[in-house]
Amino acid sequence: SAQQPAGIVSRAHVTALTGTFSNPAAFTGNIIWKNRTFYWDGAGALQPDIGTGGTPVYWDLGVLGAVGQMNPTSGILTSLTGLDGVTYDGSNSTTDPGFTQAFFNGDRGAIILPEPTTGIQTAIAWWVTTPRPAASARQER
Repeated sequence: SAQQPAGIVSRAHVTALTGTFSNPAAFTGNIIWKNRTFYWDGAGALQPDIGTGGTPVYWDLGVLGAVGQMNPTSGILTSLTGLDGVTYDGSNSTTDPGFTQAFFNGDRGAIILPEPTTGIQTAIAWWVTTPRPAASARQER
């Protein structure tokens, strides 16, 4: 398979809807952080294999089936450049938001969501302690 966006994803609309894809007008002040993307290699293994030291690959935002990009502002993103080559607004920060714990890809008490086209199940939950760099970054803008 091919890597797909792993965080917030918009898909192409049917022609009866206005616009080609969803791009929220008030997409401001969000934390979209370290959403890992995976793919199946030809041998049936999930890649990158972070369990054996593979480097995680992050893809926070993406648009599938349409030309364009979502435009978050004044938030915190993993990177200001997406894996699909888009560049996000400079009002966004890449400062670590200071999450203290995270759960990924497994039933560890977090919400489990199956990805509809691949069946890959993902789980994620975050905790933030004070002081929160995310809140401080927002207030400085």
